[in-house]
Amino acid sequence: MSQSSDRIAHRWVYAKEGESYDFNSYNTSYTYDRFYSYRSVLAKRVDENTIIIDKNVAHYSNTSRDHYGSLLSAIPNNINVLTFPFNENPIDYYFNELTYLYTKQKRARVANYFRQINELRAEATNYIKVSKLDNRKKEVRKLRELIDNNELDGIEEKLAVAQNIANTKRVEKARELAQVRLNSFLGRDDIKWEQGKVYMKIDGDKLKLSNQITVSLRESIALYKRWIAGKPILGIKFDQYTILRASEESFTAGCTTLTRIECDRIYGTIKDN
Repeated sequence: MSQSSDRIAHRWVYAKEGESYDFNSYNTSYTYDRFYSYRSVLAKRVDENTIIIDKNVAHYSNTSRDHYGSLLSAIPNNINVLTFPFNENPIDYYFNELTYLYTKQKRARVANYFRQINELRAEATNYIKVSKLDNRKKEVRKLRELIDNNELDGIEEKLAVAQNIANTKRVEKARELAQVRLNSFLGRDDIKWEQGKVYMKIDGDKLKLSNQITVSLRESIALYKRWIAGKPILGIKFDQYTILRASEESFTAGCTTLTRIECDRIYGTIKDN
């Protein structure tokens, strides 16, 4: 968003009656009751407490979306903002949009549209209120009935349960794949994978780590013996890495943390050699 669009949007929101701003060098301009994106009306001031925005213009292009964003950022919270296509009857628009979202939600197995539904319900209710529509009119009555529709009661809770199940399955699948990769790396299947843990294996004169780092086996053995002997290792160079943190349970070289349990597993049979 350009600073000029932000500034012009702010000036329009707080403009006094009779004010206008129209310079060819900018892509936004206004009269007191209209705010323009290029030469299209993006928003209208209904009264001092209500602004309506043309949904079609707001999403016409990347630039118009920027202008829309500038405008929304400039509007204070105490102003009613209603968004609908200016070329449609607002009652029909809210009715059709809510019907569409209700249908999508009832068919959805996991997807959750309740935020959109609740925001649209609130906006439709606000439109009826600020427009002072006659609730006895058939189209207004039908919209109110749709706003108050309770067919979706209980669905949100069921969706939350379904989402939790889906998330659990994704986590389980990820753990299974991680275990398969660890088995392949170690060449054995009796070591359980733990998230965040780095595993090691000896390959000739090298020590290979599960995070794709390879270091000298000889240097790693020397470091391990010094560590378990209780001697200070902080700041020591370990191959091309420096020991940054160390405790009885683990040490960190560069960005890699190795646990005492994993080190004992690898070096336990050779520490006295």
